[in-house]
Amino acid sequence: MCPEITFITERMPRTGSSGAESYNYYICQLLLKAGYQIKLIVTGDNFDTPCFINSTYENKELFKQTYFIRYKSIFGVTVSVSFKSYLRPIKKIISRLKNNNSDKKDLMIGRFITKQEAEACLKYIDPNSKFVIFDTIFRYHERFTTLDNPKILIAHDVFSERTKSFNEQGFKVLPAIEAEVEAKVWDEFDLHVAINEDENQLISENDKRSVCTIFPSYQSSLNSVLKLRKPKNKILYIGANAHHNIHGLRYFLAEIWPKIIHQQADAELLIIGTIAASFHSEKHSGVSFLGRVDDLCEVANECKFSINPVYMGSGVKIKILDYLSLNLPCLTTTVGIMGFIRQADMPLIEVADDEDYSKKIIDWLSDGDDLAIAINSIPNYVKLFGAENNSLRLAGCMLKALNNDN
Repeated sequence: MCPEITFITERMPRTGSSGAESYNYYICQLLLKAGYQIKLIVTGDNFDTPCFINSTYENKELFKQTYFIRYKSIFGVTVSVSFKSYLRPIKKIISRLKNNNSDKKDLMIGRFITKQEAEACLKYIDPNSKFVIFDTIFRYHERFTTLDNPKILIAHDVFSERTKSFNEQGFKVLPAIEAEVEAKVWDEFDLHVAINEDENQLISENDKRSVCTIFPSYQSSLNSVLKLRKPKNKILYIGANAHHNIHGLRYFLAEIWPKIIHQQADAELLIIGTIAASFHSEKHSGVSFLGRVDDLCEVANECKFSINPVYMGSGVKIKILDYLSLNLPCLTTTVGIMGFIRQADMPLIEVADDEDYSKKIIDWLSDGDDLAIAINSIPNYVKLFGAENNSLRLAGCMLKALNNDN
C-alpha cells in the first residue's frame, strides 16, 4: 500500500490557473509519481460559487481524499459555512463597477489561517501520515507544533522580499512579512521546497536548512499546431487579476505602448486572463482584452512574441513558462526575469528601461534578427526545465528529511 501524505493548501491545486495553484498541482504529480497517496485539505473558500456538487473539484486520480474545512457536505452538495463567501460575488460586481482595483494601495499577499481552521485541519491528519505539506508560510499555525509528522514547506516565495518589493513601489502590504518572522516560521519545517536557486539560497543561507529546489516544469502545449502558425503584428500578454500584474500592465499601457503605436500603427496587444476585470472601463488603441479563451494556442499562433512588464514582486513568474510552451519568446523586466537561468542565447530578454522596452518591441515587430535568435533558442532553453529528474530529486530530499539527514 502506498504511504500517505497530507497536503494543506488554501486553493485547489489545478492546471490552467494561477501560478501557485498550477505549481502545487505539479508538486502533487511528482509526489504521486514518487509512490505517495495524497490527502488534500483545502483551507480557503475561493471557489467560483459558495456551493457546488461534491465531485466538481475532487480529483480522485490525484487525491485519495479531499476535505474542504470551510464547507459542509449536505446531500451531495458542498456548502460554504463562511458568510463572506456569499457576499464575494456581490463585492466583485461592485468592485468592477467602481474599477477600484487599479488605485488600491493596500495589497493582500496572503492569509494566515486561524486557530479554529488549524484545529479543523488537525482532525484530518493521520499520525501515520509520512509528511504534512504546507502551502506557503500562511498555512502554518502554532497549533501544528503538536504534530509528530515531519513537515514540508512549499515556499512559493520569500514573502519578506515580496513585501519589500511592493513597499518600494508605494504599496502597503497586508500582512507585512518581516525577514525575522519568516525565518522563525521556516525553522518549524524539516524540508523546504524552493521554486528556484535564488529562493533556495535565501532560505538556507543562515541556518543551513534542508532545501530542495523544484523549478516548475516546462510542458509544451502546441505539438503539431505550430506548423499552422501565421504570426501577425500581434503581441501576447497573459495575466491574472493580481496586484503586480495590474500595476505593471497599467504602467506599460500609459508609458510604453503609446510610443509603439506611434511608430507601428498596426501593432496589437492581445491580453488574456482575469486581469481584464481591472481594465474594463479603459480604452487603449490597439489593445484587445480577451479575458478567458477556450484555445490559447489559436490566439498564440497569431502572435510574434510575448511581454511581461512586471516591476514589483519576487520569485519565478510562471507565466513566462506558459509563453515558452506556446513557442513565444518574451520581452520582460529585471523583476520578470528573476529566478530564470541566464545564458548567452535565451528566449527571455531583459529590457533596461522604458525606451529600451519600446525599441526592442518595435525591432521584434519588424522581424529583427534578435527575434529569430530568441525563437530558435526556445527548444534548447526549455530542456533546462524538464520534469525527468524532479520526482527523484524530491523523493530523495524527503527521504533525507525523514531520516533527519540534513
